[in-house]
Amino acid sequence: MSLHFKIITPDRTALEAEVDNIVVPGALGEMEVLTQHSNLITIIIPGELRYRMAGSGEEHQLVVGSGVFQIEHDRVILTTDLALETSDIDEKSVEEAIAAAQEALRQQEKLTVEERRRLDTNLAKQLAILEFNRKYKR
Repeated sequence: MSLHFKIITPDRTALEAEVDNIVVPGALGEMEVLTQHSNLITIIIPGELRYRMAGSGEEHQLVVGSGVFQIEHDRVILTTDLALETSDIDEKSVEEAIAAAQEALRQQEKLTVEERRRLDTNLAKQLAILEFNRKYKR
């Protein structure tokens, strides 16, 4: 028995596969999902997502952004703003985005609450991408 796992981003369906397990970055730490997991809807944060393909047992990794993670019976859907493999990542661009966000945050007194929140969110996502890329870059 396996899980039917689908990752949807604003641009595309990033993944649709039968998997044995999924490990997602939750707000309180990693959460592993196996077959026959209780139904659940939760929020995930930017970070590393791992899954093991059904049959082959081959493990795969993605970096994901914030999103909604839903389990219903053995069907799992992640709706997120980002899902990348290391081959999709340009580390120099990520480092530049981090530097730009950090510089903008230094000017906090000139920012609205919404602008600060958007910068914080973007910075967390860029840092997760950079950490993931450095961990798995081949």
